[in-house]
Amino acid sequence: MGKRYKIKRKGFAQKQNPESYAKFEEPEELVRAPHSFVIHRGEVGPYIQELTTDFRKVMEPFTASSLHVRKSNRVKDFASVAAPLHVTHLCMFTNSKEKGPNLRIAHLPQGPTLTFKINKYTFARNVLSSLTKPNICEKMYAHSPLIVLNNFVGEGLHIKLMATMFQNMFPALNISKVNLKEIQRCVLINYDPNTETIEFRHYAIKVVPVGLAKGVKKLVQNKIPNLAKMEDISELITKPSQLSESEFEDDPNSHVSLPEHSSFRGGNVGNKTSSIRLSELGPRITFQLVKVEAGLLTGEVLYHRFVSKSEEEKERIRQQLQLKKELKARRRAEQEAHVLKKKALKELMDKKSLEGVKNKFKSQSTEEGEESKPTEGPQSEEESDYEEVPQEEGTKGKRNGDDEEDVEDAIEWFRKEVGEEPGEEFFITAPKRKRPEPPTTEEKTGKSKKSKKSKQHKLEDDYDEEKKGEDDESKHIPAHLPQWRKKKIAKQMKDQGDGKDKKSGEKSQDSKKKKKKELSLSQKIHKKNLLKKKEKKKKLLKSKLRKKGFH
Repeated sequence: MGKRYKIKRKGFAQKQNPESYAKFEEPEELVRAPHSFVIHRGEVGPYIQELTTDFRKVMEPFTASSLHVRKSNRVKDFASVAAPLHVTHLCMFTNSKEKGPNLRIAHLPQGPTLTFKINKYTFARNVLSSLTKPNICEKMYAHSPLIVLNNFVGEGLHIKLMATMFQNMFPALNISKVNLKEIQRCVLINYDPNTETIEFRHYAIKVVPVGLAKGVKKLVQNKIPNLAKMEDISELITKPSQLSESEFEDDPNSHVSLPEHSSFRGGNVGNKTSSIRLSELGPRITFQLVKVEAGLLTGEVLYHRFVSKSEEEKERIRQQLQLKKELKARRRAEQEAHVLKKKALKELMDKKSLEGVKNKFKSQSTEEGEESKPTEGPQSEEESDYEEVPQEEGTKGKRNGDDEEDVEDAIEWFRKEVGEEPGEEFFITAPKRKRPEPPTTEEKTGKSKKSKKSKQHKLEDDYDEEKKGEDDESKHIPAHLPQWRKKKIAKQMKDQGDGKDKKSGEKSQDSKKKKKKELSLSQKIHKKNLLKKKEKKKKLLKSKLRKKGFH
């Protein structure tokens, strides 16, 4: 097991720092290379969708290979994103029930736009399935293909425009810096002037050395040949059967001497003859130019295959387009003027509202000052203890500092932070809601709180009551009677009083029993409610069990 290296992830500070992205900037060659968007618009069906994916494969690596297009996306969205992503071309596939599939190639961001009608097309999978030895390698798509234009000669600006458009879709080759290992694919576009059709083909390039046996070719390609059926290694070169069958089919025009030595894709020996072979990758498309527009899917029609117009009609159309542009510019100017007018009115209204709020604060402060003026007369001891704080002129009668200055400070803070004048909402203060006070224990239970008394206080109260009773009894006994007689009468009166107390005690016990009865009634109602709830639950359970099949 080798060492495992941890990949350091970027932190927040590093992401915000623009200098950290300077390391990952693309070189100028990649930025200048033409990039493209390949999309489909409208209801196209599965076949056109597959054709767009095949066309994206051809345009790699300078295309958005995993681009997801939604129904809500418009051409303006792609045009607005094109500049920061260095996208120069837009290839758009559409399909209509009447006219069939179409291909539009537009130069971003301002045009022109070429519209082609697709006559025939074959998918890449069908092309590869027809070959006996398909040449497939994912490393080929790491570099852009070589563009080959054939027979784009003739009268008419539309032919030259087509040639320049196709040529600028792929990056140009720098012959002094080119690396032959990177040229592994080729796009061939052939124009037929008789039928005015264009054929699009995509090939993989293979370089094979000429005049070498199969065994030697394998050695050149860094492959180990099978020596199991050979007695000596010289048989690789001397046996005539080891010569390749395809070598006899080679065209002498395809023989080329390349300076670089490479073992990739067939192999090549430096400064020796080798044949160039092409194997098709797909897709195949045959299309025909229909229309050329000056702008991005709009503008003046420079060429139309089916419709021809005179110079007078063309001039009339140009004038109409010019009038439309002028009208659009005028409307935009009027709209901007209306927006500025609304802003000015809003600022004026905000200023007025601020002045009104200031005046309101001033009036409130003066009223409060008049109310808080001290009344003439002798002061109490508590008031005399406090010293009078000297106040500045114009600050009398204001509580918690100067309200007007507080408002101005708040307005200045709002201007600095937001960059605008505060609106009316800034000065509206919602009335404070008072929380409802929680219910007391007396309100909850309905019973009044009894004051708790200590034992000492209770004893004192009992002693006072006894003393009062004795005084009352002594008032009713005559003074001339002897002592023993007085005691006897007092005792009799006391016994009579105890009897009354017993009766009053019985009455209080009866009232307590009534209260208990009332409480028991409330408890009974509560119990009844609980029983009803239990019965309902039982019924629900029984119904559920019946539904499930339990009886």
